[in-house]
Amino acid sequence: MGGPIGRILTSAFNFVPRVFFARGLAKRLSKEVLMMYFVPWQDRKRRVAAVIAPRQLIAASSYLRKVEQNLPRLADRPVLIVWGMKDFAFRDAERVRFERVFPKHKTVKLADASHFLQEDAGERIAEEIRVFLEESA
Repeated sequence: MGGPIGRILTSAFNFVPRVFFARGLAKRLSKEVLMMYFVPWQDRKRRVAAVIAPRQLIAASSYLRKVEQNLPRLADRPVLIVWGMKDFAFRDAERVRFERVFPKHKTVKLADASHFLQEDAGERIAEEIRVFLEESA
């Protein structure tokens, strides 16, 4: 989506954010909430960021590898992993990798949540964080 066609479609129709939100939500948001996510891209000049973001992640690969290499330094800490099981971007393999790196993890699998799990299961996530903090104290 970061090529010429993706840039044209995003400039004209806000394509990349629309696709991302269409795939990244397991439940339908109210029109008002969804529009708040799209506010930053109302101005066509600001839509460029939506197209270049994937390239920026790729460009940051060496930095992200360094971060990943240092994660074992945090392995002794209790970690809460909250995972949307319908996520199109992050699958079971990524979750399992985090679970291996953080042996003191508690994983909460949210069956009806996707990439934007804060929208799909915000109340449940807040409760899981509260319980986790109480248990970790």
